[in-house]
Amino acid sequence: MSQAEYLREWRANHPERRSEYDKRYNLAHPERRKESNRRYYYANIEKLRERNRENKRKNHEKNLALQKEYREALYKNKLVALVRDKWTCQDCGALLSRGIGNAAVHHLDYTSDEPDNLISLCISCHGKKHGGRSKSA
Repeated sequence: MSQAEYLREWRANHPERRSEYDKRYNLAHPERRKESNRRYYYANIEKLRERNRENKRKNHEKNLALQKEYREALYKNKLVALVRDKWTCQDCGALLSRGIGNAAVHHLDYTSDEPDNLISLCISCHGKKHGGRSKSA
């Protein structure tokens, strides 16, 4: 009986210890493991690529849904802060327009998007808060 036949028989008779054997064999023969992985990759390249594309698509859809949910929550919180502040800049007291215009909402600290962490500012005061650069919403 050759060594290869003996190993095949041993593997068949000891399925519970096969992974243990395979680990030791792969550690002792890394070049064969690489070759085995290479053969598997090229034999199944289309299936692997398709699985990769499918995973990317699922992750992309999940990320888009999370981004949309986050944007909607932030928009609602910004409106709550603007209404709470009566559409008035909290620095200079200017009346803010209701729509796209001179209204900006500023985070007091960047740890939370809750309304009590947001204040209403005009565009010029918001720019001053950010060191002179103009930054809206």
